[in-house]
Amino acid sequence: MNILLVQQEMGRRVRANPVYPRGLVDIASCLPASHRVKIIDPNLSPLSTSFESIEQAIKSFRPDIVGLSIKYIDTTNRLDPYVFYNTVPETIARIKELIPAVNMVVGGAGFSIFSREIMEDIPQIDFGVFLEGEESFRDLVDHLDKPASVPGVYYREKDGVHFPGCRSLPSFSRKADPAKAASLLDPSPYITNDLKIFGIQTKRGCSFHCPYCNYPFLNGDRYRLRDPKDVVDEIQFLCEKYGLKKFSFSDNIFNVPSPHAVSICNEIIDRGLKVEWAAWCDMSSVSDEFFRLSAQAGCRSMEFSPDSSTKEGLNYFGKKMDVTDIEKTIRIAQRHRQMTYAFNFFCSHPAMTLKEAMKSLVWWLFIPFLLWKSGRVSLGWIRIYPNTRIHETVLSEGFPSLKENLLAKTAEEFTKTFYHKKHFWLIDWMFSLILKIAEYIIKPILKIHFRVRRESYPFYYE
Repeated sequence: MNILLVQQEMGRRVRANPVYPRGLVDIASCLPASHRVKIIDPNLSPLSTSFESIEQAIKSFRPDIVGLSIKYIDTTNRLDPYVFYNTVPETIARIKELIPAVNMVVGGAGFSIFSREIMEDIPQIDFGVFLEGEESFRDLVDHLDKPASVPGVYYREKDGVHFPGCRSLPSFSRKADPAKAASLLDPSPYITNDLKIFGIQTKRGCSFHCPYCNYPFLNGDRYRLRDPKDVVDEIQFLCEKYGLKKFSFSDNIFNVPSPHAVSICNEIIDRGLKVEWAAWCDMSSVSDEFFRLSAQAGCRSMEFSPDSSTKEGLNYFGKKMDVTDIEKTIRIAQRHRQMTYAFNFFCSHPAMTLKEAMKSLVWWLFIPFLLWKSGRVSLGWIRIYPNTRIHETVLSEGFPSLKENLLAKTAEEFTKTFYHKKHFWLIDWMFSLILKIAEYIIKPILKIHFRVRRESYPFYYE
């Protein structure tokens, strides 16, 4: 059977290179050798001709199945109201025009968040793979005529959309085969000087139940770890075969559990690999020794998400830390200037107070000075998603419209999916004004005159 896997077209080009589509490569790697598999990333082409790569593959490859990965729904950034989902209906429609009888399958994190809504919104979709797709997609390929027997897959019949139920999340301890992955999709276009283009995943799952986050829903709340040696085998293969020098660890949190991250760092050091990488880290698990070890292993960028600058806010977010951990992390970072650091705080949340708003602004102003040329602070708003605790909160606070309109299709709809604390409209307006001034006036001046270093966000939509 011929299987064509397609990465979602993002609809715009704001970076020289798109992010490596690891999810599609993982799915393709799990398919039996009896199937012919081809992966297409239209984001490698200019926007004006991106669909031509899909069209050419369809005409030459003549697939029996086309799988489309919906990775992102939108930017999750209120100041950048762009909806990636809008490219999906057009892509599917054009594929169906070229080959009407093809089995159209969608999946990916973006699909799983809004699985039923997307199935009902786009009638040309035949099947939808819910959550992690390696096993579900493989079984669907073998049971296209009996989709009701495949757990974890939506399917369509004349009377509507059906779902036979979830399946257990797959093991992530299997040994990777980077040579096979490279044969399925040439990694060369993704090997760049940008730390955030090529991702290496060391685990799945997240034990942090942050009220705004859907990672536990998407990947479970228990860690499924890869063997550190297997992780570094993959890195070493890519270094020796394709010249990989910079990448990111694409885990939700890299340094939890701590012994796992330490083992990976030690393995990189023991093999003498000359690489540079970025990672999201948990503040409560960092130490001077971990910073030193990470830097020695090649870490050049760490991002932290304390989310709040006060004890009350940290308690609301369920953080296993206090304000002193933020201060401790900054002090340690001052001693390790070979890396850059980012700290993320929210402008509004249910436990927000005037005191926290002022304190977050103070951090926003002073961290870049305390970590001159190596530190920055991001302020943002919570994008409300289903299957999160904050979604339940906004419904109880009297925003029933958010129950139906979370899958935004316009910029106007998108801006309504962010949390706003009642009676804090003036503070909200103040944050918006300050951040716009910083983005469009202060940053360009600093870049020109002081050459301030700025690491990019780990998302393609930046």
